[in-house]
Order: sequence, then structure tokens, then C-alpha cells
Amino acid sequence: MPVPRPHDQCRLANDFVRDERKRLRACWIRGAIRLLDMFAEVGRWDEMIPIAERGIVRDRYREDFCFHLGTAWFQTGKYIEAFQACQDYEGSISHDRAMLPTRRMRDLRSRVEEVKRNGVGHAKRNGAGQCDSGGPNRHVTFNAGFER
Repeated sequence: MPVPRPHDQCRLANDFVRDERKRLRACWIRGAIRLLDMFAEVGRWDEMIPIAERGIVRDRYREDFCFHLGTAWFQTGKYIEAFQACQDYEGSISHDRAMLPTRRMRDLRSRVEEVKRNGVGHAKRNGAGQCDSGGPNRHVTFNAGFER
């Protein structure tokens, strides 16, 4: 068997590193989305924000990250940030990929716009400081002014 030349070894190593980097990136994305789904189930909204933001940096077209970020901002009462997350995602996919947002993104944006339209800004809170929405992933009821 012939001995590989140095530049062949470098090419093989580079190919391996490139493939491994792609694989690890895909694993991180899947794991982050699973974690975001679990946090959403139990209402750990504040903990979702940095994970979703990092996910958007890694893949800004991945709807799961944008949806979870917008939902987390919405559930914590930061409606301007929630609106911005929806708007950023819609702008990037419509401009860069000529696609429309999915129904769940449109629904999230509609909920945020309803808050803005009604001049409402804070979700009604229960005693634990969580949004009183009938469950962690249900729609929130509102009772105050739209503000940051």
C-alpha cells in the first residue's frame, strides 16, 4: 500500500474536520431545540432566551429558535422584543429565501400585535410570577398598557 503524501493527509484531515463540524453543529441544534421545548413545557421562559439567541446566531433561518425566542419574550411580558423577534425572522426568510412564515409564527405575531393594538402590555400574572395562561404553552390574557 502506498504511503499517502503530506498534502493528501492534510486534505483528508480537513475533510474529516469539516464533516465532523457539520455533524456537531447539527447535534447542538437538535439538542438546543429539545431543551427549548422542555423549558417551554414547564414555563422556564427566562432560561430560554439565551439559548434561543445562540441558536439564531448559529442558524437564523431555523424557525424553532425564532419561535421560542418570541414566545419567551412574550411570556415574560417583553412584547416589543417579542415583536422584534417575529419581525426579524419574517424579514430574513422573506428577503433571503422568498418564503412566508409558518402558521405558528404568524399566530405568535398576531398575539403580539393584538397586545399592541389593544394598548395592552403586561400579562396577568399568577402568584408565582408566571403568566396566567391556563398552562405553559397556552395563550396569555392581558390587562395593562403596551410598554417596554
